[in-house]
Amino acid sequence: MTVASLVIGDTNQSFDEVKALAERCGGTAVRGHGPDHAIVIGADVVDVHVLGKYGSDAHHAILFELAVDGVTVTALLWNVWVGQKPRRVRRTLRRLSRRHRPDVIVLNEAYRCGDVLRTVKRYDVHQGPNVGEGADVAVLVAHRHRTLRSRALRMRQTWTVVSKGRVKPGREFRADRIRLAGGPVLRVLGWHGPTDHPINADAAAEAHDRIVRWAQPRTKEHR
Repeated sequence: MTVASLVIGDTNQSFDEVKALAERCGGTAVRGHGPDHAIVIGADVVDVHVLGKYGSDAHHAILFELAVDGVTVTALLWNVWVGQKPRRVRRTLRRLSRRHRPDVIVLNEAYRCGDVLRTVKRYDVHQGPNVGEGADVAVLVAHRHRTLRSRALRMRQTWTVVSKGRVKPGREFRADRIRLAGGPVLRVLGWHGPTDHPINADAAAEAHDRIVRWAQPRTKEHR
């Protein structure tokens, strides 16, 4: 059985740092835009399309096109920005899903969007409660595929919003295992790194170690 893995999100890091993490994971770093990138393991990268900000503060929606054992897979990544109105996020997602039909959608800063995400047709939504860090990352999986498992990876290290001097609980990532309609399995980890600053070094190191464990075969994380 072919199993590929995709780590994707607002990394809050330079692409060189993402490349170093990809090497630890045994994968390939794929440049998106700004701090928004992906790591691919066991799949080929076909193309990357930067689509536009659509009301986000500084982040563009990005479409990553992969080939998994001959099956074409598209993953849409977008940091929607916590300051954007949820109904505008819903309108944009409806437009993008109709135009590009992504197999998987990964959103960052989706804190207030839980209710509206569930109105996006033809997608199942995997996200924590609409409060706290569990609501940050959302993974939407197209109905034409089957989710075998969905869970949260909870970090223990607190991190600081440097611009506001506010300490927040550990980040939470979303980990999904998806049986694609064409047969292969795609593992998806939606990632949102802590703000890139020396004060958050321990939180970033914990996140990196957890991502590497998740990416490695024959471990409890590799499920």
